[in-house]
Amino acid sequence: MNLKKKCFFCKKRVDLINFTCKCDHLFCIKCKDPEIHKCTYDYKSEYKDLLELNNPIIAPVKIQNI
Repeated sequence: MNLKKKCFFCKKRVDLINFTCKCDHLFCIKCKDPEIHKCTYDYKSEYKDLLELNNPIIAPVKIQNI
C-alpha cells in the first residue's frame, strides 16, 4: 500500500514535512498558507462564532423607580 502524497496546489511530492489545512487538503511547505493555495475554508465565521461563545453579552440590571 504505497500511497504517494502530493501537494494539492502544486502537485509536488511531500514526504516528511506536510501540512493539512482546515479545508482538508494536504500541502507542501511552500503552499501551506491559506492565501497561497486560495483556501475555501471560512476562517472569519469560525472565529466570530468562537468569540460569541466565549464572550457572552453582559447587560446591566434595570433599576426600578420608587
